Amino acid sequence: LKHHNAMNLSAVVLSFAVLTISAKADGIFRPQRFSLESLLEGNSNQDGVSASFVDALTTVGIVSISNIPGYASSKKSALSWIHACALESSATQDHTFQDGTIRRTMATHTIPGPGGTQKISHKTESPACESFSKASDPLRSVVAETT
Repeated sequence: LKHHNAMNLSAVVLSFAVLTISAKADGIFRPQRFSLESLLEGNSNQDGVSASFVDALTTVGIVSISNIPGYASSKKSALSWIHACALESSATQDHTFQDGTIRRTMATHTIPGPGGTQKISHKTESPACESFSKASDPLRSVVAETT
């Protein structure tokens, strides 16, 4: 039985190693992921998490934070309006690639502290942009509070 458990453990470790190697071999960058809960617990019992977080930020410069309350629903709502608004807003910057693909980018600005979410100046009375702004405000607040 001990031999069987050791073999199962070896198979799991080997499978994990192969998955880790293939994830890196696919050329897709995946930032280190931390749950919001683990970060909020801080030094109480998560010294390894805090050290890993600081290490990822100082060596790579980016991390992923998961399990943020309200993020998924507010993101879904904002994304449902952004395309229509991006077609009409003067706040959108366009770039056309050689293959004809058009990328539209809309930046926002948030100043640290209460009330820091700055209004997006669309310079249009578009219903889509008004809906996007209303839908994006909760998303931007959640992100500002988390960061």
